[in-house]
Amino acid sequence: MSEQTNSGSQGTSRPFRRTESQFRGFPEFRSNVLYCPKQFFTVVVPNSSVNCIRIVSYMLRKTLGWVDESGEPIQERHEFSYRDLEQAAGVSHSRLREAVADALKSNFIRRIHKARVQTQGVRAQSGSYELRWDEAQYSDQPEQFQGFYLQPTYLDRSGQTRLGRKNIPNVFFDYLVRNENRGVIRVVGTLLWYSIDWGKGGERKQPVKKSLRDLVELTRLDKSSVVRALDEAEKKRYVERIEKGVFDLSGEQRSSTTVYGIHWTNEY
Repeated sequence: MSEQTNSGSQGTSRPFRRTESQFRGFPEFRSNVLYCPKQFFTVVVPNSSVNCIRIVSYMLRKTLGWVDESGEPIQERHEFSYRDLEQAAGVSHSRLREAVADALKSNFIRRIHKARVQTQGVRAQSGSYELRWDEAQYSDQPEQFQGFYLQPTYLDRSGQTRLGRKNIPNVFFDYLVRNENRGVIRVVGTLLWYSIDWGKGGERKQPVKKSLRDLVELTRLDKSSVVRALDEAEKKRYVERIEKGVFDLSGEQRSSTTVYGIHWTNEY
């Protein structure tokens, strides 16, 4: 799929409240979005534990929450203490140490200060971290990843210009990543990335439709995992069936595949 270049816009949002009985769909994204690096979807989500995903998601949300007219963060360095991550990233205390270690090992984050216990004459200090950035090169390969590429575009191996960042609805980070399992995050995140593109008049919702086979290939999950994730995501109204598949028992090859898309709403 061709991805044209753009310069994103940014805004703040009213978070989806946990007290609301049912997710109503993804809102109009232009005013409630995070200008997110593509590598979050191509490197972090497919290759990390759900708790590592939540840590990186939270740090991206806070770091890129305020940007200038060009989409650049007003404060490029945003320091997070261990206590910040424990209280706000949606990861339990017992799982946080392992998730931070995974994020460090994968070069998603870097340590600024090591934790220090209190001794006589020396105050205790919590460990602190920040996102890791790489301005030199873009890579979707986990073994080559050295940090998030912040530029809006990059050149792929064939020399084509591709989008390196897109405006993703805040509710994906604020609600879905914090509350859902890894399979649902992967499937919905993949559909979201391909459902937003640059066109006439600016960035817009793209009427992208993906079949089960497409999603197996794009998410790198096995078929049964994608089916379970889709069933759950459809039940919770993150996605919807755009076209219902038909299996032709007559053998005349009139079968069609079920295709899925993001469930958008203007109810907010």
